[in-house]
Amino acid sequence: MAGYLTMLFVCFYIIFVCVVAQYKEAYISPSLCDESQFYDITKLSCVKCSENATRTEDGFSCMCKSGFQMVENFGNINLQCKYCGEEKTHTLESWNCIGCASEIPYVELEQTCSPCAPDAITVERGVNGVLEENRTCVKCEEDTHPDETGTKCVRCHESYINATKTCACSDPNHEVNGMCFAEGNPVLADTPSLYQVSYGGKTVNSQFMRQHYRGSTAMCRLSKNVTACQVLGNSCVVMQYIHSLTGKRQASTNPCAQYLDISTPVSGKKPDERPESMPWLYYLDKTVSSIISNDEVKTEFSFQSSDIDSQFRFRIARYTLVGTFLGFEDVEGRTLQLCVAGDQKLNAFLTFGTKYKEECSISARDLWDGHDMELWDLFLVQGEEPNESLLPVSVLVLNYEQNGEKVNQGNAEDWQLTRRFYLVDNVVGKTDSGSVASFVRYAKQIQLVIKLRDNTALGQINPPYLVIEYADLPKKSYTDDVQIPASFSVTYSMNRGKYNGDVEAAMIVLAGAAGLYACLRTWGWSKRSGRIAIDFLTLIKLVVFACGPVATMFFVVQFGAAFWWLIVFKVRYYDTCKAEIT
Repeated sequence: MAGYLTMLFVCFYIIFVCVVAQYKEAYISPSLCDESQFYDITKLSCVKCSENATRTEDGFSCMCKSGFQMVENFGNINLQCKYCGEEKTHTLESWNCIGCASEIPYVELEQTCSPCAPDAITVERGVNGVLEENRTCVKCEEDTHPDETGTKCVRCHESYINATKTCACSDPNHEVNGMCFAEGNPVLADTPSLYQVSYGGKTVNSQFMRQHYRGSTAMCRLSKNVTACQVLGNSCVVMQYIHSLTGKRQASTNPCAQYLDISTPVSGKKPDERPESMPWLYYLDKTVSSIISNDEVKTEFSFQSSDIDSQFRFRIARYTLVGTFLGFEDVEGRTLQLCVAGDQKLNAFLTFGTKYKEECSISARDLWDGHDMELWDLFLVQGEEPNESLLPVSVLVLNYEQNGEKVNQGNAEDWQLTRRFYLVDNVVGKTDSGSVASFVRYAKQIQLVIKLRDNTALGQINPPYLVIEYADLPKKSYTDDVQIPASFSVTYSMNRGKYNGDVEAAMIVLAGAAGLYACLRTWGWSKRSGRIAIDFLTLIKLVVFACGPVATMFFVVQFGAAFWWLIVFKVRYYDTCKAEIT
């Protein structure tokens, strides 16, 4: 019997292994594919390209080899290529064959024409689209130069024309980040420290800073160019607004110090009256209390779900890292949260009076691959179209440092409130264009703080503000695909001074009444007992008679307060609490 059971178990085990094996596939990295293979995203494996084809630069498709034209292209293995013949190569779009002009002779080894000069474009068709017999080169004249494709002459950047009247930036002018600045213009010296970004004590030589920082700073300072100033401002934001100002602002090449120096208003203006081209980053001329404790929120919110004012309406202004404005977008539950959940749950924080908290663990790899880098300005929408108004929502970045001290984690009056923020920065930590970011910075904790306005009707609030704590992740978190924490919460608070005063007043009044009642009972007892003077026993009786009324007084006051908080103040309609909040 035991042998029979053993054989039966072995049979079942073999069947189980065979079934599981049918659904088990080995993971093959795209980097393992050779030049003749492309990475099939369906099979997740390397597949050989068709004859006379090779893989594209990204490795996910195939293209005809140099010297072969496309005959038919239904993708990858269905790509058909035909040899162009002696001393001919394929056109730029690969659908035709073309010869080479004498100034760019055919290169047998590479099976293509020699490249055009740096100041010339490649021409294969006439202005009417007719294919020429040979590929030729045409020099870009006057104030034009070849575009990125090398097929069209475009006007040079305005800075080149202003400096030299041509597309050349010769000495003694300075060529910086694709722009030309005349000698004497304010250009930061090219030092390695300009491009270093700190991540938890470690520094990265940022490709983004190399490509944009010096040029955008000079262009913003020189001509107040809007896009350049946006890039400079964004560079400050990703540095978590930290600047090193010790005396003169010019002494620091930090992006935030440069921003503050350029945006310094002329004499007689307030600090927040910056040039129109500069983005708004800092609150400079107001105290913290005047920013987060005022009456600028005119909406009177309601707990009643049928009212339009039972829901917060937020809107973000979206910007790319390089300063492009992407437009406005209404905030939904998924906008500000990295956690993934149902829309009903994530949208619950927009309901007025809902104390909300969502915590989760997310994949570190998703921060590298699943998010586009954007920066946002947050607004609270008030009123209805066409009379809507946008109230800026300030941001408190807990990572902000001033003179080495994290002031935003201390006394509120020492806070430095700011405006612009982001959820994930997976760009600045790159060291070159083809690499995975060495570090990613993300919003680990976001808290929306809402405080009820003092001494006003129920539903009136002070301007809300965001509290954000950023965390840095090294590249190892990406390779190991670790799980990292993230949270989003909404907290409500109010000044309970008036409430406490009312409770104290009620207790004083009722305590006096209880004391008077105890005195009357003690007086009656002393008369019945025939006591003429107040003695020790009379005082004992007074205390005994006072215990009951005082206890009743405490019960009435506490019960009234509890009734107010739990029944009256916290009244809710059932449908406002349908969302399951963690």
